[in-house]
Order: sequence, then structure tokens, then C-alpha cells
Amino acid sequence: MADRDAAGLSPAQLAFVSGDARQADWPKPEGRPADAIRFKSVLHDWDIGSVRNRLVQAASYLLPGAAVMICERGPVEDEQDISVAALAANLVFSPFYRAPAEYVAILDDLGLRVEDVRCVKLDMTFNIVVARVPS
Repeated sequence: MADRDAAGLSPAQLAFVSGDARQADWPKPEGRPADAIRFKSVLHDWDIGSVRNRLVQAASYLLPGAAVMICERGPVEDEQDISVAALAANLVFSPFYRAPAEYVAILDDLGLRVEDVRCVKLDMTFNIVVARVPS
């Protein structure tokens, strides 16, 4: 599976559609529902009610079996070993970083099937949550 991403898509299958998550209407690739929507370092910008609204909107744009992927830094207080440089760069945002369980709870509540939760250590821990729309 090294040639596929967390949603099971190969690089040749990926098409990126630019848009603004704050807008009511999101662009659709080739006018059809998407196979996957990724949120990377964006959901922490909103309160939890707005996060839920964005995930509801994402689910409505997806085909059955398609994936929602969330990639966000975790809480600073959960870090075992954080460099001064990483702390300095992220401290201003630290009150807004959430544990992956908060995203999992919303996805579960929306009826999406959470398939994977991973923690990847970069400058800080990034949490990756993958859920699918039921088929």
C-alpha cells in the first residue's frame, strides 16, 4: 500500500480542487461528489460547533465509501518531548489544538465510520483521523 494514501487512492487518482472551507458552496471535482476531503491544519481555527458544521458539509459532498481525513496538531500539554523552536512557533495556536478523540466523537455522531487514528511526530505530534461515509 506504499503507493496509496490513507484513503486508498493512488497519486494518479488524485485531483485537487481549491476552495474555501468557510464558503457555503464548495467546488466539486468535475461536478460530482468527491472521493475524499482532507482538512489539514485548518479545523483548529474554529470552535467545536463550527468544526461540526464543516464536517457535516464535507460528508454531504462525499460519495458513499469516500473518506474524510483530518490532520491536526495535538494539544501541547500532551507532548512528551517538544523542542523550544517548535514550542515557540506553535505556542500562539496551542489553546486551539485538540485531541483526536474530539474529532472522532463528532465523526461518530455524524454516522461516519472511523477507520484509523494515527499520531505522527513532526515538530509536534500530528493526529491523523480517517473516517468513511457508510456505503
